[in-house]
Amino acid sequence: MHECQMITKWYKILVQERCEMKTVQQLSMLNIKSHVPSQEVIINDKHIQQLTENNVVYAYVDEKELPRIQSLPFVKQITLCNIDPSSSPSKES
Repeated sequence: MHECQMITKWYKILVQERCEMKTVQQLSMLNIKSHVPSQEVIINDKHIQQLTENNVVYAYVDEKELPRIQSLPFVKQITLCNIDPSSSPSKES
């Protein structure tokens, strides 16, 4: 029997301005692991997550899923990452 094996990789997705969270929600509905690059900052003694890259979402997907992601309304471009952005979000390929 021949098994179909998924090869998942991290992709950097450029999205329309201020649409990062909407895109993450859409990817979540498609059961695709994703995140926005952010860091915690303290403003008036409150811990707040702040984006470190504007208009960027990272997703961990099989390349067969790329056409579905490209068809999402806010997606502009998808490129392969050479590193795992979840472990070092400030670095990118």
